[in-house]
Amino acid sequence: MTRPTPIRFHVERIVDGDTFKVLYDGDLTSVRILGIDTPERGQPGFQEATAATRDLIEGQAVTLTFEGKKRDRFGRLLAYVATGECADVGAELLRRGLADVYRKKLCGRAVEYSRLEREAE
Repeated sequence: MTRPTPIRFHVERIVDGDTFKVLYDGDLTSVRILGIDTPERGQPGFQEATAATRDLIEGQAVTLTFEGKKRDRFGRLLAYVATGECADVGAELLRRGLADVYRKKLCGRAVEYSRLEREAE
């Protein structure tokens, strides 16, 4: 089995704690951080999770690593996200208690992510 090649992008805009936009094939495209779920607008913790994601990646170059299906049913890219300073943005949000493990479809990092989620509680 071949490992996916990570791809670098510049973050154009933060949508919420687990979604942001990059220029991909010339289009502004949404990216959903794989394996985590953050509060939606109007839910407790939304502003904190969104602010943390903004602090971690807004305006920066990020590396996206894909696993399995590249897009979700909404057309968003599904990827693990890393920066030069943060090896795994999803793990960092879990570590800070600002995200939960996305349990509807478990990813390859689900065991590690579940451990981080438990430790943050």
